[in-house]
Amino acid sequence: MISNRRWIGLVAAAWMLAGGVAAARGASPLPDPALTPGAINPAVREATIGATICRRGWTRTVRPPVSYTEPLKKAQIRRYGYADARPWKYEEDHLIPLALGG
Repeated sequence: MISNRRWIGLVAAAWMLAGGVAAARGASPLPDPALTPGAINPAVREATIGATICRRGWTRTVRPPVSYTEPLKKAQIRRYGYADARPWKYEEDHLIPLALGG
């Protein structure tokens, strides 16, 4: 079994690798921070990972409700200038994934 720290390291490494691939292709590895909000969850620290991000079901406890994400999605679609403005065609993403403490 992989330890909690090892698992988090593997997920973080995969996420950074994906960003490196995007950067190598000339694309930014992250969304435009002026258009895509993101925050670090202060409850997630090294001392608390066993009770937070490494606990089954953790993301369900911190995922924002649709009543919050739907208006956010609509605003982001406008800001990014997407031609298709139907929000159900898009998935709201997190600048920092919930599973990594975002």
